[in-house]
Amino acid sequence: MLFATWRRGGAWDEARPEREVLRVAVDSRDASPIGALREMVLDALQELGEGRWVPWQSLGGYLAADDRIAGVERLLRRWAERAAVEPPDAIEVTRRIALETLPGLGIIDLGGSADDHGEGLSLRLTPRGRALLAGASPSLDATPSKFIDTQALRVGPTTRIASVLALAPFAELGRVDEYLDLLFPPASIARALSAGVESDSLRARIEAVAPLPDTISQMLIQAAVVIGRASFVGAAGFLWVEDPEIRELLRTRRPTAELFVDPSPPAGLLVASEVDMERLLRRCRGLGVEVEFDGTVLRARSATTSSTPAEGTRRASTMRPRSRNPTPRSVR
Repeated sequence: MLFATWRRGGAWDEARPEREVLRVAVDSRDASPIGALREMVLDALQELGEGRWVPWQSLGGYLAADDRIAGVERLLRRWAERAAVEPPDAIEVTRRIALETLPGLGIIDLGGSADDHGEGLSLRLTPRGRALLAGASPSLDATPSKFIDTQALRVGPTTRIASVLALAPFAELGRVDEYLDLLFPPASIARALSAGVESDSLRARIEAVAPLPDTISQMLIQAAVVIGRASFVGAAGFLWVEDPEIRELLRTRRPTAELFVDPSPPAGLLVASEVDMERLLRRCRGLGVEVEFDGTVLRARSATTSSTPAEGTRRASTMRPRSRNPTPRSVR
């Protein structure tokens, strides 16, 4: 139906410079006179042998030498004057027909690599296209997708394109010929699992195309096995305390107990996520424990007052009273 609509004209117009113009209503659309160009391209393709590839450069030269091209160019110039657009190049229009429209309609296959002008591309008429040009109904290959070995999946013509694209994150490209082969080596599946794709999702995507072989099925079953669970706890840091008595002191005393995650790993204390460094240093120092970082003792910022201290206070600050407190113990 799509091919017949295109060939009838009006719905597509490759001669227009802006594709959005194609959405103009039918009663107000002024179709360009490219019907002859379409028939020229189709006639040239029908002369190709079954399954034969031809370079676009050769086909474009063949179309440029056609006797009808001069008359079509005059019609295009007159149409461009009425539509107030630049006159399109007839060969450029045939290029858009052959390399853009017809592949989208499934009439031709494209091969090779090309630049912006299509140089380097080759094309051939598909069996579906040959049947449509002959006025017959195209035959449908109902071969289903299946695994041809333990790792290679051969995609059948009836498979939905969306199902095949869903395999892209973990499938490797195999043979590309009459059929498309996708490979599923263990390394590719392992990479998908490590990237966060669930094993159930992998299984569902592959089974949407073809039944799973036993090897891949067992691999996904093993990947879905849960051997244990771990709980994530947010933490601001880890306090490495070698002395178990100091560690127990910090963990149990009221000023510091709320600063740490309980239970903490052996040989240290996990600092709770909402605790800032200043608060940690002051509380630990209040219990006689210093905190080091890369061999340097960390100090809390001293509190400052806005008023000037009295004379008696200044004298008292210069005195060194004897203290019974033990020497501070360091924590790495």
